[in-house]
Amino acid sequence: MNPHADPLADKLARLPDAPLDPRAAAAVLRRARSVLADEKRAVVRLQRLWTGVLLPAVLLGCAVLYTWGALQTIERVYVAGR
Repeated sequence: MNPHADPLADKLARLPDAPLDPRAAAAVLRRARSVLADEKRAVVRLQRLWTGVLLPAVLLGCAVLYTWGALQTIERVYVAGR
């Protein structure tokens, strides 16, 4: 599937599955269910929206404003001074 050979991934794929005892399997299942149940909460959805969309947009906006201001300053100092 992957055209690039990855020796580490190949070695990991060849490792045998370690069977979980029933208590450990139940604990993993409880943890997975709790994480999946939390995905439906509004706070988690808002956090995903913030980290996935809003924060990158704010950072991009700040970078654009900074660049625009820097270019205006450079123009005032070097171009308008002639």
